[in-house]
Amino acid sequence: MKKYIRKSKADYVIEQIQEWILENELGENSLLLSEAEFSQQLNVSKATVREALRKLEIIGIVDIKHGKRARISKLNLARFMNVLKMCLIINKNDFLDFMELRKILELGAIENAISKMTKERLLNLEGFIHLMEKNLLNRELFAINDYNFHLEIIKTTNNILLLKLMDIIGIALLKLQKITSRFPSRKLAIPHHKDILNAIKNKDIVKAKKVLIEHITNTENTLICYFDSVDNEKKLKGENK
Repeated sequence: MKKYIRKSKADYVIEQIQEWILENELGENSLLLSEAEFSQQLNVSKATVREALRKLEIIGIVDIKHGKRARISKLNLARFMNVLKMCLIINKNDFLDFMELRKILELGAIENAISKMTKERLLNLEGFIHLMEKNLLNRELFAINDYNFHLEIIKTTNNILLLKLMDIIGIALLKLQKITSRFPSRKLAIPHHKDILNAIKNKDIVKAKKVLIEHITNTENTLICYFDSVDNEKKLKGENK
């Protein structure tokens, strides 16, 4: 495992635990290292490890019982591995594949969602936009409400398989949205979401898809710049060794 370097400590620990699980090919009910062991290996406090494990418990990856080491949750192993792998989007190729999948999923879903949209779900969509505006300076809350807006559209389809697919890619989508929320281009997300909402209200499928693809493309371009900068930083570090 790598020592902690320049990152939100809890998020860093979550990623390292996920990588450790994958590297060791652990299955359901497998025991993780103790908080003290993770703390020592990752050079972070036990409190940080505890916070990371709690977040992993919330998303259903581990089970925690007081006074005992955390275990891998009892769930479908194939789904579990897919979720973990989607969490670990670490390079440009992974990202581009993911964005292609996102376009197929969301562009296909929005037409179905428009035909099934209810007043309650429209109010939910408006609420998420309001929360994005309110939390423009809070990157984490901004990203969460951005994600919830798109999730609400998928929920409107009432398609169980679409929801399961969103369940698999959702963690990665949220992770990427947290990255894009660092950049000034996030301000474009609010007018994009408002235009998508208006198109849905007007049952304008063509306009809804047009704005949605503009929104996803804007996100894609921002993330391409991000991954390019990460790659350049790695190259510079390699040249300076």
